[in-house]
Amino acid sequence: MKREIRLQKLALYETQLNKALNMVVQTPTGKEIFETSQARGTSYELDFSLGKDSSGTAYEKDDGSCVISSCTNLLPEHMFGAFIENITHETTHACIKNNVNYIDFKPVDYNYNIQLDEANAVARTIQIAYEMHTMGIDSRMWDFINGEALGKRSPYVAFEYENAIDIFNSTIKEDPNSSKDGSAMRNAFLARLTLDRKKRDLSTFYDQDDFKYIQAECETSIRDIDVINAKNKLPIVEKNYGKFLTRPKEFTEKDVAKFGTWQGSNYLRTENGSFGYLLSDKMKTEGLNGFAKNALTKTKNLIVEKTRHQLGFAKSTDKSKENISLTQAKMQKGR
Repeated sequence: MKREIRLQKLALYETQLNKALNMVVQTPTGKEIFETSQARGTSYELDFSLGKDSSGTAYEKDDGSCVISSCTNLLPEHMFGAFIENITHETTHACIKNNVNYIDFKPVDYNYNIQLDEANAVARTIQIAYEMHTMGIDSRMWDFINGEALGKRSPYVAFEYENAIDIFNSTIKEDPNSSKDGSAMRNAFLARLTLDRKKRDLSTFYDQDDFKYIQAECETSIRDIDVINAKNKLPIVEKNYGKFLTRPKEFTEKDVAKFGTWQGSNYLRTENGSFGYLLSDKMKTEGLNGFAKNALTKTKNLIVEKTRHQLGFAKSTDKSKENISLTQAKMQKGR
C-alpha cells in the first residue's frame, strides 16, 4: 500500500473513531463500558492486515491490557453504522478479562464462557444503539442493527444477530420500561446465546473452531519439550496451557455474573436473584450444530482424556472413567 494512501486511511480512522466514541459515551451504557475498558488500559488501532470480509477484533496483550483493531473496509462514511457497531461490540469485550489463551475450564465450559462473552457484547451493543437512537444522538448504528442495507459495495457487512434484535424490539414494544430495567437486554442476550448460536456459520466459527483449538493445545502439550523434561509437569502445563488438563476449575454463578454488571445491578439475574438458569448442561450446549457436537465429543472423550493420560494426570483429574465404572457396576448388579 502506498504511504500516502495509508496515511489517508489512518487519518480517516482517527476521525471516525473519535466521532464514534464521542457518541457512545453520551449514553449511560456506553459511558459505562468505555470507562471500564479504559481502566483496563484499552487502546484502538487500524489493522491493515484484516480482509475485506472482516470488521475488527479485540485481543489481549501480555501485560493484560486490550487492543481493539478495526478493518479499513468500515472507514467510508456510508459504513459508519457498521463501524460504530463494531467499536461498541469490541469495547464491550475489552471490559472483561477472560484469559482465553489459557484454558482453565473443561472444554464445554471454556467454550460456553466465550459464548456468554459474545452474547453480552451483542446485547449491550443493541442497548447502546437504542439509547443513542432514542436520545437523539445518532441513529445509524440502530438502523444498521435493524437491517438497513449498506449498498452494493458492501454486501458482506451485516448485523448477524437477527433473533437478538427482534426479541429486543418485541420486548420494548410490550414493555417500554424494559430498556431501563435491563430485561430487554437480557432477552437479547438469551436470544444470541441460544437462537442465533444455532446458525451454522456461527456455531462453526465459535464452537467447532474453539474445540479444534483445544485439540491442538492437547497435541502441542504432549510434544512440549519443557513439559517432557520437567520433573513436575503440573506447574509447566498450567502455566502454558491452563488447568483443563490438570485440575479444571468449576464453572460457577460467579463466572456468569461477571458478564452482567450494569448500572449498579446485574441485568442477567432473574427475579429471584439467581443465575442458575445459565448453568444447566442443556444451556451450555444449546445451539451446537452437528459438526460442533462431533468436535465436542472428540475433544472430551478422546483428545483430552488421551492427553491427560500421556501427561500423567488421568488418575487425579479424569472422573469420566470412574463414572463409567460405576455405571457398569450398576448394570452388572441389575442383571
